[in-house]
Amino acid sequence: MAMLTRRDLARRSAVALASLFARPRTLNSAAPGSLSLSLVHEFHDTRLLDVAADGTKLCLEDWKIPGYPVRAVETNTFRTIYSGNFHVRALSVGFFADGQALFLNFAGAAHEFVHRQTVVDVSTGERTDRMPTFNPFQYFDSTHPSIDRTLLVMHYEHKPRHTLTWLSRVEFPSYRELVRVHLPAELTDARAGTGVAFSDDRQFMLYFFGNALVCRRTVDLGVVWTRPFEPDIRALPSGISAHGELVAATIVRGTIDGPFERYTQLHVCVYDGKTGAEVARLPLTSRVSLSADGRLLTDAAREPGKKGEVLATVQIYEASSGARVASVLHDRIPKGRHQWGLSLCGARFTSDGNYMITSGMTTKMWRVEG
Repeated sequence: MAMLTRRDLARRSAVALASLFARPRTLNSAAPGSLSLSLVHEFHDTRLLDVAADGTKLCLEDWKIPGYPVRAVETNTFRTIYSGNFHVRALSVGFFADGQALFLNFAGAAHEFVHRQTVVDVSTGERTDRMPTFNPFQYFDSTHPSIDRTLLVMHYEHKPRHTLTWLSRVEFPSYRELVRVHLPAELTDARAGTGVAFSDDRQFMLYFFGNALVCRRTVDLGVVWTRPFEPDIRALPSGISAHGELVAATIVRGTIDGPFERYTQLHVCVYDGKTGAEVARLPLTSRVSLSADGRLLTDAAREPGKKGEVLATVQIYEASSGARVASVLHDRIPKGRHQWGLSLCGARFTSDGNYMITSGMTTKMWRVEG
């Protein structure tokens, strides 16, 4: 199989990453250093795919190696406990809530109306495959690993307009349906690109529908809260703290441009995960990541360096006050044709609060103290 080129990876990364109290607050200036972060390990030429719910494992893609390898590593020893190759690159990869298995979703081949879904036990390497049928001209299913080795399915119909029509939780591989909820057809809906976020324990999900940000339980798909917005405003789910105490969303203004909807980014809001009340408003414009306790959030930035370099940097803020408490340099990208794509990076906290993971063309683990 062909090896992924830096150009291909830059293009895919740009799409993925362009794929995280009493009253609203704004950013205060504060000198970095009140939080201590130290680099403990670097996984060269890897891309972070997911972090296990208990924070003890990372799922990585070794993008330079042929065969589309995916591996799981322990965060305390950096030891690889699972590694396997696949026929194509997975569209999405994630841990189930127990952290003992991975779910991989693959696109079908050209002119095929089936696609492959695979569950891998990271202890034994055993794979379970399913080849569900689909019709890309009529509908699209967004599928995510959930609790109890089940899948959360978000079903989008393409006609008469692209809209989210129902949610369900199903067993794998039988696809026996455990619960389904149908969404009101009369409500307007943002496109699937607005995304969905899950808490680390997979107990809560956050998505945008009908001009409202919606938080649901995954076990029974019951609504926890909804927060409505003006018709032209979208709330893109960015992250949820480990157990759903706080959630974050990037607020944008949507403008219809023919068949497309273009976004103008406004700010980031943090909401109470139990009530949906706004607890902080920050003048950031990227998708952020929340720490396990919701105390910190990250924002990826590109800063100018010497001789045309771009410094891929992650800033860490206190969510309640907006004060910047730390900053880490993830990578230095030299001047060149693909500099913008190569400088993309993101960050995730582990649910135990011990580490922050930054990832772009390489993946780094930082110990969090303070």
